[in-house]
Amino acid sequence: MFKGLSRARRFVEYAFGICSSVFRVLRKPMLLTSDTAELVVMACVYLHNFLRKSKTLKNM
Repeated sequence: MFKGLSRARRFVEYAFGICSSVFRVLRKPMLLTSDTAELVVMACVYLHNFLRKSKTLKNM
């Protein structure tokens, strides 16, 4: 069970590293309420996915 959790944590940290390299807001602590911080992170995820899809479509 612990191997699965450590592997999942590694994947989450890897994904967060990718997002923080693109979106500077994720590089330092956010001085926001938890609800607002959640919205900021979700916006970064949606933007990341949108940019990946739009780059893929342009290459086709």
